[in-house]
Amino acid sequence: MSRNVLLLVDYGTNNSIHVAMFKEQLKKAGWKQGIIEGAFEKKLDLSDSSIATSVQEEVDSAANQAVFKKTCCELFVAADELRFCWDWNTP
Repeated sequence: MSRNVLLLVDYGTNNSIHVAMFKEQLKKAGWKQGIIEGAFEKKLDLSDSSIATSVQEEVDSAANQAVFKKTCCELFVAADELRFCWDWNTP
């Protein structure tokens, strides 16, 4: 079953050059940038137990290629795509 995966990355003390290289490596691995800085999205057709390992390997590889210093990531997995909308004219 396909899962929607959201990855949130805190870039920490990494400079803009390293962050840009990191983003490029994630893009090459199939991640799409989210609407907020540090958010990345990807659809994975893996078992729940394999998702964390797969994502960690991709993030570690991107971080190593970008010569990243220590960073923090959070991973969210959902069976359904999460969409939100607001009605600004509601009284």
